[in-house]
This record gives sequence, C-alpha cells and structure tokens, in this order.
Amino acid sequence: MSPRTAPIQFDLTTHYILSEAFFRVGLAMYPDTWSGLEQFAAPVSDIEAIKARKVALEDEYQRYTRQARALALLDSSGLDHAEFEKHMAQQENLANKALEARNNLHRIRGRYESKYIDDATWQRRLAVENRLCTAFARNELTLICGASCDVIWKNWSQEKDFYISFVFSLIYAPRSKSGRRKNTAHVRKDKFDIWYATQSDFSSDGIKRSKEDRIKSYFAAATKSHSAPPKKLAFTTELRDKFSPMSQREAARHWDSFAPDSWKVAGPKTRS
Repeated sequence: MSPRTAPIQFDLTTHYILSEAFFRVGLAMYPDTWSGLEQFAAPVSDIEAIKARKVALEDEYQRYTRQARALALLDSSGLDHAEFEKHMAQQENLANKALEARNNLHRIRGRYESKYIDDATWQRRLAVENRLCTAFARNELTLICGASCDVIWKNWSQEKDFYISFVFSLIYAPRSKSGRRKNTAHVRKDKFDIWYATQSDFSSDGIKRSKEDRIKSYFAAATKSHSAPPKKLAFTTELRDKFSPMSQREAARHWDSFAPDSWKVAGPKTRS
C-alpha cells in the first residue's frame, strides 16, 4: 500500500459528534437514572397536541405553496402597473406564509422526532440539552457546523430557522449564514474535555468526582489541547479561575502534581 499523500482536512478523532457529547453529559448528570433513551424522548402530556400541530402546519405549507404557484402561473401581461404590483404583493405574501409554516415545522421537529414517550426521560433530555446550549452560549464549548464552520451562538440562535437535532447530530443552519441548510454537528473534543473536567456536579461511574480528580482530568485535557507548554503563572491563574475558590499555593501544588514534565522544563518555551 502506498503512503498517504493527501492531508486529512477534517480529523474526526479530534471531535465528538453531538449525540455523543449529549450522552456523556447525561450520564454524568444522571448516573443512576440515565437510560440512553433520553435523546429520543418526548413528553406524555403534549404529544397529541404536537402531532396535531405538525399536521396543521404541513397542510398550511402545502396550501400556501400551491396558491403561490397558481398566482405565479397566471398571465400578468395585461395588468396595469397598480394591478401588477398587487399581483406580485399577493405572491410574496403567500410565499412568506409558506416559509413561516415551514420554519414552524422545523421548530417543533425536535419535539416530535421520537416515539419514546416518557415524562421523566423527557425532563432529563431537556436538562442536558439546556446544559449544552448554555455552554455553547457562554463559549465554553464550540459547536461545529459541517466540517469547519464554528457556530457563532449569539448570532445563529437569534435566527428563526436555526435548529439543532441532538438525536441525529444535525444542525439546520440559518439561510442567512449558510447555503447548505442541513449539516452534521460536532463538538471540539479538547474544549469539551476541559469543560467537562470543571463541572463539579458531574459523576464518574455513579460517584461524585472529588475536586482533586477533576483537576487531574483538567490537566490531562489541557495537555492535549496546548500546542506549546504554557507558563506556570498563566496556567495556575487559569486553574484558580476554573476551580474557584483556590489559592495560588494550592494551584502551584496541583501544577507540581499533575503538570507533565515537558511543561516544567526551564528556559524559553518552544512549540512541540
């Protein structure tokens, strides 16, 4: 076999697909009750209402689309200017109504992309989705749309046609941001591992992790994410911020215990 000549342009080993990130967070948040079915869950109380709303929106979309097409096929050559303007305004109005119905369909799809109906499971799903979305909004995690496009949460989340499917690891990108609507969703692994290590309420194998254990995991994740050894003062300052309250002496002790030897080499820092 001849050696590779083409560079890898998207390395999946450096990313988690969104559904895996969802599963990892859920298992850490609910070590005793997590079933793995949460990403497919829907609530008992409103599933029938969701179904009815979905059918109504589909009917609306089809009706407005047919009406807009019928108007577009009418011969407008004999219309005067005012009549033509009215004709075009009617077309635009129907097209906008069809678009609104389609966008509403996208927004409720997350509530109806599963047949696993259970309220408790649904509540766990909501909690994990909210936890991840909060981390995206705070830029603690990076959500990747497709192969290389970082989701700018504060902008994208304001768009009506933006939607995330945690079930299928998909992003429906806003039309104003991407020419391709449906894209795969990934989370940067290095950033996720660092964020995960700082979450004090997360459990491991059903046991709440000690602060010491979380700090050790933080160092392990940071070792992978730093392309060059960080300076001790800068890193311990970062550590104190992530695991506040923490004294400088305690941070220095953790550095001595968990920082790799390559970070402790005296002299100027060079890229590895």
